[in-house]
Amino acid sequence: DRDWSSDVCSSDLRLVIEITERGVPDNMGVEALNRSAELGIRLALDDVGTGGANVIVLSRCNVEMIKLDRQLVSQLSPGEPLPSGLEAIASLLKTKKLEVVAEGVESADQAEALKNVGVRLAQGYYFSRPLSADAFKAFFAQRCLASLV
Repeated sequence: DRDWSSDVCSSDLRLVIEITERGVPDNMGVEALNRSAELGIRLALDDVGTGGANVIVLSRCNVEMIKLDRQLVSQLSPGEPLPSGLEAIASLLKTKKLEVVAEGVESADQAEALKNVGVRLAQGYYFSRPLSADAFKAFFAQRCLASLV
């Protein structure tokens, strides 16, 4: 089977390991995770906004990305104030160089509210339902080609 990754638009695709607070290993494991950047592997802290992730994890691991839990995203409503957790994360974005991915985005209103506070990456049913590997290849190629036109 042909390696489809050579057909995509970006050569910056890299493996991302998602960890949660409960998934952070002992000191030896943390050291191994932190060395993973040498291999082009990035670390993401998952479940942010549910109380499962905290500053200790951010301080122990070389996290480059945080993933906002869908429970936090689901609280977004047009014309309503931002949930306090999202306001805190928006403040963190201004002081740290972290990528933020919002999980569970299901509407244009949620996507717009996230964009307004500086969250530029998102995933959820608003963009696509889960796909098989073959369907993903077609979906990604179509989106990539459309962005070039």
